Amino acid sequence: MSLTTPSNREFRIRIAQKKIGDLNIAEWLVRLRFFECLFMKGEKGLLELLTDWFRFSRSMLALSVTVFWKVKWGKSATGLIQVTLTAIYLLNFNSEKIYAVFTMISTWFVSPFLLFIYDREQLYNRCFEAIYSEIFLYYIFAFAVLSSGHVLLLYVGYANKSSSKRGSSWLYMLISRFIKINEFTVTLIEIALTVFIAYCCWHYWKEPRLAIHLWLACLSWLSMEILDESQFAKHKSMMNM
Repeated sequence: MSLTTPSNREFRIRIAQKKIGDLNIAEWLVRLRFFECLFMKGEKGLLELLTDWFRFSRSMLALSVTVFWKVKWGKSATGLIQVTLTAIYLLNFNSEKIYAVFTMISTWFVSPFLLFIYDREQLYNRCFEAIYSEIFLYYIFAFAVLSSGHVLLLYVGYANKSSSKRGSSWLYMLISRFIKINEFTVTLIEIALTVFIAYCCWHYWKEPRLAIHLWLACLSWLSMEILDESQFAKHKSMMNM
């Protein structure tokens, strides 16, 4: 007879991203982990930094679409720092002043210093006038409003019980009232709907820049969900042994 309770069997270990809440990032900075990896761990530390950069960048891309599908995030799953960097990335991606291939790099290493390089008029031109798409700009505004609301709820204590959970699906909560379905399946539906919206942006609304971003974001989102779901299936099979 197994002593494992059903609730424990549903425990999820999420491996697609590290803890990236504001307190987690602050702790990482306070402990000077960046300098430790860069100067004390050699090639292994550099690889660790590049891996963290890739995983955080992937989570930023995913956040830019999941924010429209999810509610009630965990404290370690997002925060003001990630939301701010994601908004900067989106503004860069829509700006004519920077090549798209350098967008994610500029988000990390250039954009945080723009306040000290450009005056207010130059920044406004860079972000809101010299742009590829006005519709993309509306999308960025919607992202900023929704993500700010999610972060505010985190800070007032309305966080998910699972600190690593990247939000609960409102579509899942709606569908599960009528039929029995698991959340991963609903996530695949959400991704498919977002891919279809991206297709419409490209084919019907002539918004290739927004379409490309949505496709990249969906690819990031899907890869994270597959990693977490495979880890959950592995954990569940071990608990049932």
